[in-house]
Amino acid sequence: MLELERGNQLFNERKFDEALDIYSKFAEINPNVYQIYFNIGDTYREKGEFDKANEQYAIAQAKAKEKADVVMQAKALAAYG
Repeated sequence: MLELERGNQLFNERKFDEALDIYSKFAEINPNVYQIYFNIGDTYREKGEFDKANEQYAIAQAKAKEKADVVMQAKALAAYG
């Protein structure tokens, strides 16, 4: 999880491309950790790439629905925009 923490740090430092790289690699290795797609969506949103952000929020929402995670479903739906 150290890489994920590094990605979050980069996101907070507004180094979105670097954070996106870490998040994407994490998602490839850990596709069942569906919360990462929310992080990826937030990163795209901050970059102004709203269509890509919405795609990631949709993935997060669908995977959360499979796991009956209503909190993440609500967060993902609220993030659409």
